[in-house]
Amino acid sequence: MKKDRLEILKKSFDRIPELSVYTIDDFDIKQLSGYTNLNFHLKNAQHDWVLRIPKEETNSYINRIAEAHNANIAFNLGLAPKCLWRDSKGYSLSNTIRPSHSLEKSDLKKPERLNQLIVAVQQLHQSNQIFQGKVNISELLTRYYQLMPTSKQQKLANCYADATMKVKSVLRQDHKLVPSHNDLVLENILFDEHSNKHKAWIIDWEYASMASPYWDLATLCNEGDFTIFQAENLLSLYQSKDQLLNIKALNDYRDILSALSVFWMSAFVN
Repeated sequence: MKKDRLEILKKSFDRIPELSVYTIDDFDIKQLSGYTNLNFHLKNAQHDWVLRIPKEETNSYINRIAEAHNANIAFNLGLAPKCLWRDSKGYSLSNTIRPSHSLEKSDLKKPERLNQLIVAVQQLHQSNQIFQGKVNISELLTRYYQLMPTSKQQKLANCYADATMKVKSVLRQDHKLVPSHNDLVLENILFDEHSNKHKAWIIDWEYASMASPYWDLATLCNEGDFTIFQAENLLSLYQSKDQLLNIKALNDYRDILSALSVFWMSAFVN
């Protein structure tokens, strides 16, 4: 592991009560993936934890109070693992779900796994819980676009214009906002292999808020590179007589979120 990562880890151990009685040499440590944070798997004979260390710039666009509130609701719903400790700066220590594996693109093509995941999304969306925060998709699109260097803005101007038109289209539709994860990428979904039911867990609730149900569904479609037929099948699995969704709005959201992803990566990832 790089020297700078080791220094960051040492400082984090001093910061967190559960870790302050140990040194980094007391754990087998493996760095995990992540753009927004540095994530580490810490394991020894007594403990199996995930340590999250936020990158310095993340607190400029992530509301950590809202994140803690929303993640606690998700835990109480049985959708998120237990967080042992967190602070207002985004540091956290959580239990590891073992054995489990992150969702793979191929899982989204398997009816059994897709059904399990949709059940989890339905449980969240239909929980009648109130998350802190509310997505303003128009403001978000503009903010991420403007955060990019000017040269990239020029290259992506047509993409921004197209996404802006689709935002206007989806906002004309009247639909209920629901508690949403808003970042259902593959690595944020875990399948618990210890359970015979292969329960789906959802982690990293940094972007969670009240949002359109299309947001989470469109993210899953994009993560699986779904065809129109597969997207229609996902809608049929998800929706109920009390909430009928349509494929055009889902497709518009897919395009908007694709643009948001490109803008975010261009703005925040070197």
